[in-house]
Amino acid sequence: MSEKKPKIDKIDKAIIRLLMKNGRMRDIEIAKVIDVSDDTIRRRRQRLEEGDYFRIEAVFNARKFGYTNFYQIGLVLAPGVDTRSVAEKLTKLDPINFVALSLGPTHSILANCRSKDPLELNRLVEELRAWKEIERVDVNIVYDVVKAMSHRLPGDALK
Repeated sequence: MSEKKPKIDKIDKAIIRLLMKNGRMRDIEIAKVIDVSDDTIRRRRQRLEEGDYFRIEAVFNARKFGYTNFYQIGLVLAPGVDTRSVAEKLTKLDPINFVALSLGPTHSILANCRSKDPLELNRLVEELRAWKEIERVDVNIVYDVVKAMSHRLPGDALK
């Protein structure tokens, strides 16, 4: 049985819009903008967070920490392999910071990773090629990110 999520109204949507602009915004500041009590904001914000509508987290600039190499890896698995179990295994590897299951003709798992030098990528790829579950490892070097808004909702989502 799936959990029932609370319905969201225009106040909830306004809270989410403000937090998307500034996740550090305090309840009292949000209350002033929306013109409701800060207690109302506190309760609603807590209900929305507990309902998994959002979570507040820091987004780091990996380049500032010396990670200058970014890669997307596509994995083709051997027939009959449990895709989810391989994906879970990948999440435990330090260089990998994103793992997704995908549908399509070429890959069943996509992973993003970062490294401080290209040799780290080479070690990771060699390790993955040794896994019996993996048939092929394709690597794409990410040299520039034009848009990264995975933490944002589409413009019409909160209307």
